[in-house]
Amino acid sequence: MLTCVSGFVVGSGIGAYKTQELRPCLDDTLELLVQVFSFPRGKVCGPDTQTPCLDDTLQVTGSSITPALAAPVLEKSLCGEVAVSAADPEQSQSQQRIQAVDSKPSPSQQRIQHMCDFILAGATVKASDIVRKGEEEFSLDVDKLITEQKQKVRKAYELRAKQVETSYAIAKSMAINKQRLEKIKARQEALVRTGEEVKVQLAQEMTKQDSPKKFLTQLIVQGLLMLLETEVVVRCRQSDSKVLETCLQDASAQYATIIKTQTGAAKACKLSLDNTTYLSPAPIAGKEGPSCLGGVVLHCQNGNILIDNTIDTRLKLVMEQAKPAIRGLLFPAK
Repeated sequence: MLTCVSGFVVGSGIGAYKTQELRPCLDDTLELLVQVFSFPRGKVCGPDTQTPCLDDTLQVTGSSITPALAAPVLEKSLCGEVAVSAADPEQSQSQQRIQAVDSKPSPSQQRIQHMCDFILAGATVKASDIVRKGEEEFSLDVDKLITEQKQKVRKAYELRAKQVETSYAIAKSMAINKQRLEKIKARQEALVRTGEEVKVQLAQEMTKQDSPKKFLTQLIVQGLLMLLETEVVVRCRQSDSKVLETCLQDASAQYATIIKTQTGAAKACKLSLDNTTYLSPAPIAGKEGPSCLGGVVLHCQNGNILIDNTIDTRLKLVMEQAKPAIRGLLFPAK
């Protein structure tokens, strides 16, 4: 239901507005309706009269508009909008005519527009601040993450470098130690080969002698001077037993002479040949097993005291005592 009040139309669907406050806006709206729809103003209705100016249906130049259609027009006019939702083409044309006529904004629309612009500007500033702060926080987070990852990579690299250095040091030490052991082993093998070669040469020298009697006699005298006993048993190789029997008397006489000369005392020694136990035979090329190059073994006191004066033992003693000199000859210092 539309009612004309003091020259303007108020619809029940608009809301409870005060007449005096809305008068300028409503006057403009009424003028639009008169110009667009071409219907008379009707009677003026106000506080002094109750006569309605229009019925429920308004006759508008061949078409009609109901209060339900007019109410949105008034409401949108108050809010700065003049578009009317019309389903038929005639109502759409009416909306275009309203928009063409009401091209100039009203003061209320201007105030509302200013408020909207102010709010939009503040919101834009706020949004810019939020975006800026977000970008700053993002940059800080990215820098922090990059720094942390760099530190992790650096620590991992340092740990890996230490592991590589440790592995290299261990491998180097093991290689040096292995080389040193191989060097010692090679030198020891060289010394052993030298001893074997000396044995071969001694064996050849022993076979070249016309009679080993003098050599065996000297070996027996050395043993007697170490024992200083009155009765001594001499052991030799079975191949040297016959030669050794001829050496016992001469060895005893030389021993007594040496004691007499050195001490002035007369001391004799009874020598006997051990016919039960013999030394190992001479070495044979290509044959393994115990062997003896020659010499004698003296024992007394029922075998409790024994002197090994064989060539093999004397060679070992010389090789051990003269090892530094032999190494100097075999492996001269650079």
